[in-house]
Amino acid sequence: MQDKTCFPARAGAVLLSLAALITGLLYYGLYRQQTLPQAFEWLTMFMPARPAVATQGLFAQSVPSLTHALAMMLLLHALLPSQASSRAWWRLLVMLSLLALEALSGTPDWVDAAAIMSGVVVAELLAWRLGLVRHARPHRSRWALTGLVTVSALLSAATSWDRYGYTDCAIYGDDNRCLEYKKPARPVYMSYQQLRASFAVEAARPPDQLGRIYLYREFIFLNERNQGLHVIDNTDPSAPVNIGFLRIPGNTEVAIRDGYLYADSYVDLITLDLNDPQDIRLVSRQEDIFPHDAFQSIPYNISFSRYDTDASLGVVVGYQLTED
Repeated sequence: MQDKTCFPARAGAVLLSLAALITGLLYYGLYRQQTLPQAFEWLTMFMPARPAVATQGLFAQSVPSLTHALAMMLLLHALLPSQASSRAWWRLLVMLSLLALEALSGTPDWVDAAAIMSGVVVAELLAWRLGLVRHARPHRSRWALTGLVTVSALLSAATSWDRYGYTDCAIYGDDNRCLEYKKPARPVYMSYQQLRASFAVEAARPPDQLGRIYLYREFIFLNERNQGLHVIDNTDPSAPVNIGFLRIPGNTEVAIRDGYLYADSYVDLITLDLNDPQDIRLVSRQEDIFPHDAFQSIPYNISFSRYDTDASLGVVVGYQLTED
C-alpha cells in the first residue's frame, strides 16, 4: 500500500530542487553572464549588467556545481520509488554524469568536482531527513528517469563549459555583452640572466609590428615592439637604407641625448653609445627600473587567469595555449 505521508516530503524535495536550480541560474545571470546557457539569457534583462568575467574565489566558482548537483539528486529521490532495487544505480549514474561532464567539458576543476560531491552528500542527507528513502511509492516511467539524467548532464555542462574555457572578455559590444572571449594560456618566461645577456647588433631584417620612430642625425631608429630597433640610414631621404637591427627584448620606448640612446628592456633601462654608428655598444644597464608587466608582450585576447604569473621566474615573453 502506498504511504500517503510521503507526499509532503516529496513535494518539499521538488521545491528545494527548484530553489537550487533557480539559485544557480541567478548566479549565472548576476555574476557569470557570459556562461549563461543561451536558453536562459532572457534572465539578464531583469538583472544589472556585469562585466563578462568569471568571478573569482573558491566559493563563487563552485556555486552552480553545488546547486545543480543538489537539485538533480533531490529530483531523483522525488521521482524514484524508495524501495526500487535500481535506486542506487540511478543515483550513481546521475552523480557520474555530473563528474564526467565536469572532466570532459574542457575546463575541469577539482573545486567544481568537490562542489558536485558536496551537493550529492547534502541531497542524500536531506532525502534521508525528509524520509524519501524510507517510504515506497508507485514506480515512475523509465523515460522520466532517462530524461532526468539527460537534464543533469546538460546542467553540468552549462556549469563548467564556460564557452570553450574562455572566461575573460576581450571585446565588449555596445550592449555590454561580450563579443570575444580570451583564450586561456600559460605564461612563457625569459630569465633575467637571459634578458641581461640578450642585447646584440644584428643584420638588417624587414620591419614588423612597428612602434616608435626616432630621428637622430642622418639615422632613423625604428622600434619593433618588444623586439628592438631597426637602424635606417637616412642620408638620402628619398632612398633610406635599412643597415642593421639592435636586438633589445622588451623595448617599447627610445630617447637619445648627447650621442647616447636610452631604451627600456622590460624591467631594465639600457644605454647605448651612438658616437660611432658603425660600432654601437652597450655601455650600461640599470636593472629593475620599470615595474614587471606580465602582459607587455601578450595579445589582448590571451588570459593568464588560470595561472599566477611569477616575477621571480623572469619576464613574460610569450604564452602557450592550454586546454585545461
